[in-house]
Amino acid sequence: VSQGLTPSFNINLLISNPNEQNLQIQGIAFNLDIADQNILSGVSNKIPTLMSYSETPVTISASINVFDLLNLLAHLSQHSDQEINYRLKTKIDPKGFAAFNIENEGVFNEQFLQDLSHSAK
Repeated sequence: VSQGLTPSFNINLLISNPNEQNLQIQGIAFNLDIADQNILSGVSNKIPTLMSYSETPVTISASINVFDLLNLLAHLSQHSDQEINYRLKTKIDPKGFAAFNIENEGVFNEQFLQDLSHSAK
């Protein structure tokens, strides 16, 4: 699916709830930056109840920022020998509690990509 120059699609996740209580989530939003470019963002307010001690499939609508993606590709072509940093910022809004943010940062390097490739098999 696409709107103008903003391609969009669904991301399917499998979210684990390791708690004894079911969790109701009102919404989730995320942004993925790669090499300081905001490449991917998504949001959903249709999160099913995360049942206790189980995994729940969740679908989040996402879109790609085409202009930042083009800037990223240009950057990578000029700096192909450098590590690539990423930052994933997530906001989770549980029903009845204050929303909270989670931020993960790391580096796409050869070992990370090999691990990712092996886990996909």
